[in-house]
Amino acid sequence: MEELISVIVPVYNKEKYIRDCIESIIGQTYTKLEILLINDGSTDNSEEICKAYEKNDSRIKLITTENRGAACARNMGIEMANGKYLSFIDADDYIEKHYYEIMLNLLQQYNAQIAECDFARIIETKNYEFPEKIGQIRVMNAKESLIELYGKGDKEHVKTVIMCNKLFEKKLFQTVRYIPNRVIDDETIIYRLLEKCKTIVETNDTLYGYVQSSNSIMRKDFSMKRLEDSITVYDECIEYFKNDLDIQACCLKRAIFFYGEFLEKIIKSNNIDKEKAYQIVNENFNQKRKQLEEIQTPIKEKINWEDTIKMYKKSEEIYFN
Repeated sequence: MEELISVIVPVYNKEKYIRDCIESIIGQTYTKLEILLINDGSTDNSEEICKAYEKNDSRIKLITTENRGAACARNMGIEMANGKYLSFIDADDYIEKHYYEIMLNLLQQYNAQIAECDFARIIETKNYEFPEKIGQIRVMNAKESLIELYGKGDKEHVKTVIMCNKLFEKKLFQTVRYIPNRVIDDETIIYRLLEKCKTIVETNDTLYGYVQSSNSIMRKDFSMKRLEDSITVYDECIEYFKNDLDIQACCLKRAIFFYGEFLEKIIKSNNIDKEKAYQIVNENFNQKRKQLEEIQTPIKEKINWEDTIKMYKKSEEIYFN
């Protein structure tokens, strides 16, 4: 039985990319789609481009609001969505033509609540062709996926933390929404969704194209706002899993990993008080290190937490000693 998929696309000043994004959605082999284009107060030609597509495809609905940020745009899409399933696509990205056919089949075949695929980082000036499909499948429960998110390496973390390479059962969002006014969005919500799942299914096929656009938030100069938001997110995760020491240990390890990453970003930033930022990071490192060392759980021996602490100290020596 074909089920409706609601595709939510926040759009803010993406006139250079939005056509390719929309074309990749309307050209899907799976056609039972509701495409919600949330124009978040664009000041370029994005709205006019979206209007033209809305006129020519009855599946498309354009909603224009004042600029409130991507989190609010996605929340609006969640509220408006009529589909059994939800998909979030960034307006400067695009998807392989079988994306929804494959992802929905995975959800239904494995009775899963989230399907996940691999993604490719694409330089915006390059032409890209999705590789041939391999079709290797992995099925996980919530805890296994959360360990993938926080306890494994950076490649596994990025693949698990992003929202745009996934298809979700809408019912997961009954009590979960994006948090507005955060520089980072996905990290604030994904763990709460994974924790609700009985089954997560993953394919290693590359079906999502993540375009490295020059004006991406993640490519902008590191700021105090991004530092503070990142620290807050991990404080929230650590508190959220206080009754599951396995996952909390993984969260602490991942927080320490990012503190080490932040030291290099702080030094290279042109718009941050370096000494103040370093003090904030170092205080949090010492606090989380102590907390992690005091946790008694067998998983600590599997997540390279001691190596992560050494990496932080090495970065500190390089950049701040």
